[in-house]
Amino acid sequence: MIIKRFMKKINRTMADLSGITLGFIMVFILIDIIGRTLSKAVLGASELAIFTMIITVYLGLSYCEEKKGHVRVEVFLFRIPSTYRKVLDFVSYLFVFGLWGMAVYSVGKYALVAYKNNEAIAGLVPIVIYPVIFIMFVCCIFYWLQIGLNLFEKIKILFQKN
Repeated sequence: MIIKRFMKKINRTMADLSGITLGFIMVFILIDIIGRTLSKAVLGASELAIFTMIITVYLGLSYCEEKKGHVRVEVFLFRIPSTYRKVLDFVSYLFVFGLWGMAVYSVGKYALVAYKNNEAIAGLVPIVIYPVIFIMFVCCIFYWLQIGLNLFEKIKILFQKN
């Protein structure tokens, strides 16, 4: 399946970028600590570390979904019959797909508003936030697509004959 291979490459790339941004977080925090130790604080270093942490988390969402690495309560799933488990799995993915679709729409809408209004964190050095929100939006789209692919797999499993 072409879409599945495409998503696998995108997810892997985003996971790699997530690791790279983790390195940037460490650099920003190190710069902040050294600057404060020398009484010459670097303005915005801690804010950049926070923004980078947000980007790191969002870049890893889709890969984690592909690997089924998100937290699930499976204690109950193993106690119900296989048929009901498949139906419950399908319903939960359908529910998440719908909710995450609404989240993607909301984040996209907010990204446009933040860009239009040139939103920034106020301080001595204002830092615009719309680039971070646009990255969040793109990551949310890929996460939503991965949920859709997993939903499609659940549909196939649901209608598969034993």
